[in-house]
Amino acid sequence: MSEREPPKPPTGQDEHAKRPRPSLRGAARRFVEDAKGKDLLHAVLDSSDKVKTEAVRQVGREVRTYLEGLGLDDAVLYLLTNYSLEVNASLKLKPIGDALRGEEETEEDHYERLRRERESQRASARQERQPPPPATEASRVQEHEDD
Repeated sequence: MSEREPPKPPTGQDEHAKRPRPSLRGAARRFVEDAKGKDLLHAVLDSSDKVKTEAVRQVGREVRTYLEGLGLDDAVLYLLTNYSLEVNASLKLKPIGDALRGEEETEEDHYERLRRERESQRASARQERQPPPPATEASRVQEHEDD
């Protein structure tokens, strides 16, 4: 062999087993635990709040400048001075079911209909809960004759 041997390639498993695997969570924990890291983190968060506030302020200025450039105040003033506004409106509250059917229903009829619907729902729920009637001797004989 020569004086200088090429280095052996690592086997892989031995190298990884000896050294802990770096993680983002561990790096973040070490960064926050460090006093300089805490100061830097506070500075970044504080500056990000200032940047956000300044960005909102700048957008507000841009929108105001754009709206002022449109001249809406002149258009509204022209409309108010040269035109009249006439509004005809009619409002009537009707239950949804009646509006679809096109029928008029009094308040008493409405509550009566609701009461009947509740009674009907309760009766059907009671029927579902009742056990079937016990089988009689005649019904057992009828079943055996059908087979």
